[in-house]
Amino acid sequence: MKPLAKGLLIGCGSIVLLGIVAVVAIGLYINSHGEEWMAAGKAAQEAGAKAGASLTDVQCVDGALSNYAKDRGMTGAVAARVWMAGCFGTARATPDLCVGVPAESEIIRSATWRIEQCDAHAAGLGGDSTCANILAEVQKQCGERAPAGG
Repeated sequence: MKPLAKGLLIGCGSIVLLGIVAVVAIGLYINSHGEEWMAAGKAAQEAGAKAGASLTDVQCVDGALSNYAKDRGMTGAVAARVWMAGCFGTARATPDLCVGVPAESEIIRSATWRIEQCDAHAAGLGGDSTCANILAEVQKQCGERAPAGG
């Protein structure tokens, strides 16, 4: 076998082996932390539901984004979205929540709307790409409120 072919074979084999090791390591990590993540999610949802009992749905959005501003990053965004979902479950519904909110299926309008909402938030979330993911919960809520067939 030529040295170049042998080197490529060893290199590709090494990359595949590293990939397998990485997948196994990630799986073990997720498996070992799954219960604590589920407990944290449940606690966030319960806290949102408790807060929502005295809030409007619009205030739930503001609260979730304010919570996220204090704990930015992927885990903060997930916690904020779960909190918002819990808050929506007990908050007073208002017609203002869904004004101008595009359907999730409108990809370009959704992305633009989410970015604009983050840019406009008082906590200074402009330019934070993770913030936009939290607002998918607003679109989900508005989609559930939309009358069937139109």
